[in-house]
Amino acid sequence: MTHRPLLSLSAALLALLALHPALHAGPLTVSNHSFESVALASPGVGTATGWTPTGTGGVFRPIVGTHVNSIPDGLQVGYIFGSGQMIQNLGVAVQLGVTYQLDVYVGTQINFAGASYLIELLDGGSNVIASASGTRQQTDPFVQITASGIGVGTGNVRVRLSSTGGQPLFDNVRVQTLDPSPGVPEPSTLAFATLGLAAAFAASRHRRIR
Repeated sequence: MTHRPLLSLSAALLALLALHPALHAGPLTVSNHSFESVALASPGVGTATGWTPTGTGGVFRPIVGTHVNSIPDGLQVGYIFGSGQMIQNLGVAVQLGVTYQLDVYVGTQINFAGASYLIELLDGGSNVIASASGTRQQTDPFVQITASGIGVGTGNVRVRLSSTGGQPLFDNVRVQTLDPSPGVPEPSTLAFATLGLAAAFAASRHRRIR
């Protein structure tokens, strides 16, 4: 005979799992992360597939030694001029309490000028999960910039790359989630806790019946 308290515990387990979806550490997919699309002849500029620009920005295929000292990944980079920006919706909902990390290589065009940049990880609205900013001098090489923060807000995770002066170059954009925050219980923990309560109740019930 099934006891109603056990059914209630099972229902509670399902509710808890629904409230706390699986939290796994690992990479999130960034479309056209190294700006290899659209493919260009060198030198050349074009549209950055998968990115939504505001102002002047897109894909740039530089000549190594003339425009840049090196290219971190592939043959092309992203560029943004003036006060422009490029945004990408990663199509994955923000997980509250989870640590996110954004890594971007940032450089400049060595035959142009220095540049200032801002990289951000956003929710679907106006909340900033993580950000980093700085300035690269004209002859500086590409350097990896890292920003990390705790998931907040609602909607999907978004990446925003911005120029705050000059023409920064961007490459090899990566996003990952790290280990879930201790304050957010894992579904497996919730399941074991609920099953433990159910077993304890069943044992207690069995002793009373005897």
